[in-house]
Amino acid sequence: MKQKIRYTIINVISYLFLIVLSFTTNGAKAFTIPSAQPLITPAPYTFLIWLLIYGLWGIWIIWFGFRQTKADDAYQRVSRFLPISFICSALSLIVGQPIAGLFIVGALMTASFVYLSSQHAKGERVPFFRLPISVYLGWLSIATIVEISILLKANGFSELFGLTETFWAIFVLMMGGFFAVVFTESQLDLVYPLVFIWAYIGIAIKNLDHITIFLTCCFAILLIGWMMDQVKRMLAQF
Repeated sequence: MKQKIRYTIINVISYLFLIVLSFTTNGAKAFTIPSAQPLITPAPYTFLIWLLIYGLWGIWIIWFGFRQTKADDAYQRVSRFLPISFICSALSLIVGQPIAGLFIVGALMTASFVYLSSQHAKGERVPFFRLPISVYLGWLSIATIVEISILLKANGFSELFGLTETFWAIFVLMMGGFFAVVFTESQLDLVYPLVFIWAYIGIAIKNLDHITIFLTCCFAILLIGWMMDQVKRMLAQF
């Protein structure tokens, strides 16, 4: 029990650190390089998902950290990596480019360990436990894709091998959609792909005047939605 309390204290401190930096820094400016915004940048409103993420994690820490539940083993396993991910996400807001990209990748990697820890923990599954983890991991996946695209464009690699930026944008969007489909099918997770759909809708809206990007987003959304329906049917059979 004492170990769980220690984990909870660390979770709370790192969570508050992320919250404070998020509301005292300009996140949009932190991830912007003049003249280097890629075509796959989502519309500004999509970043409001961070408010959902903060809310879900706050409830999660209070619900599982300050009371005894059947998910105690999973909570302690997850808490080995969660504070590191929070701190990486927070520091990415203040270090500037290109170092911010390294912290975003670090946040994604540790969030992946968080997800795996929740999957392989002992005990029965508890409703809501994985929800904030899936949403957080999904958005960090999108943020990493966008961040890498920004850095590549800023360093003159947006037309790699002589191919246009539009080609690479379509390629990245399709690969992201394919990854979301594989992840959904392998993990039987219906929340993670919803984050991709949210982001792809934002990218499509941002590119209403760019028909190829718009249609690619629409196709990817339909593909992800189809896989979600297949997984939902599989889960209904259990």
